[in-house]
Amino acid sequence: MLQCKHELNEPVKLEEWKSGLLMLDGSGAHTKREISSRVLALSWGLIASVNAKCEDRVDKISREFDSIGRNIRSVAHRFPIFFSPVSKELLVFADLKQEIDNYANKVTEPKRES
Repeated sequence: MLQCKHELNEPVKLEEWKSGLLMLDGSGAHTKREISSRVLALSWGLIASVNAKCEDRVDKISREFDSIGRNIRSVAHRFPIFFSPVSKELLVFADLKQEIDNYANKVTEPKRES
């Protein structure tokens, strides 16, 4: 729901992002054995952490995200693909990471007044 509000340019309160982050943590999705589930949960965790301004969480989740990326291997010359919460597309891990990083940078950069 937060992503929908955000995409529609409706204001999302800091507390709502923090609440979503707590619910994601409580779900245990980021500890699943299945890698695509973990990557999706970590992607959402990064999005929520950036928007909730939880810098310590951003760092922790980023490290975990990077660790998964270093351990992804191709099978029969095929790389796994992952759903991106940002673009709603299927991407290889490197492209997903770049997209999440770009999103985080866009959210955290200071707004310019005109």
